[in-house]
Amino acid sequence: MPVRLKEYDRLLKILGALNRPVLALSGGVDSSFLCHALTASGAEGACAVTLKSDFFPESEIERARMAARSSGIEHYLIDITGLHYELIGSNDPDRCYFCKRGIFAEIKAFAERRGLKDILDGTNADDSDELRPGMKALREMEIISPLKDAGFTKALIRKAARSLGIAAADIPSSSCLATRFPCGERPDREKVKKVAMAEEYLRAKGIGQLRVRIHGRLARIEVSAGQMSLFCDDSFTEVVVSYLKSLGFEYITLDLQGFRSGSMDLHIKQDKKNGQR
Repeated sequence: MPVRLKEYDRLLKILGALNRPVLALSGGVDSSFLCHALTASGAEGACAVTLKSDFFPESEIERARMAARSSGIEHYLIDITGLHYELIGSNDPDRCYFCKRGIFAEIKAFAERRGLKDILDGTNADDSDELRPGMKALREMEIISPLKDAGFTKALIRKAARSLGIAAADIPSSSCLATRFPCGERPDREKVKKVAMAEEYLRAKGIGQLRVRIHGRLARIEVSAGQMSLFCDDSFTEVVVSYLKSLGFEYITLDLQGFRSGSMDLHIKQDKKNGQR
């Protein structure tokens, strides 16, 4: 049993009232925790679906399988690789809006074929930034976000997930690999594969929260402040540089500002804020 939280009781009540729900299960802590709660709520006819794409690392898909298996929920995998490239398009500032609409249209079609009704995602109470275009798409498509509705913040989700022994409780937050490229640059299969390989390599070297941002032939590595010291070790830096160069990157840099979610879009967000004044 998790620690007693009014938010958890509220969440179970919300989930228990749903009609044959299908959960978009990414394998991150939010959706993994929601998957567990969905089973605990006794919601009738519930299942989970995970989308497979070049833009989602294979490790995330495996975590989604594990979350579904440990929760005892029926789990389906849908390959949207080709569609995903179309949805990302030229990688413009509103890519997340069009991508979310396209992805959840696929999930809705899946639900309709199986007589499922309510579609859920793992949005939490911290995910309310009005500058995030993907949130607009979720509202338009009437996707239910039970964690947000129950008042669960990311910190509270991690706390509850730990108490439940959920494997994903402490994994770093992830995001679509399209966010590693500048707006206006269309990601292709080769580029996306290189980014995925670079990040998996760095995780295997013990780095948790990270991004490898691409600027032409330059790879800009973002890590948390506590892990920057790893790169003070010449031997560590040498093998990292050697591997990333083997992938085709000519210049390898460490961002001294560290990990920043959405750092590729900071100028866009600032422009939007300035326009609102």
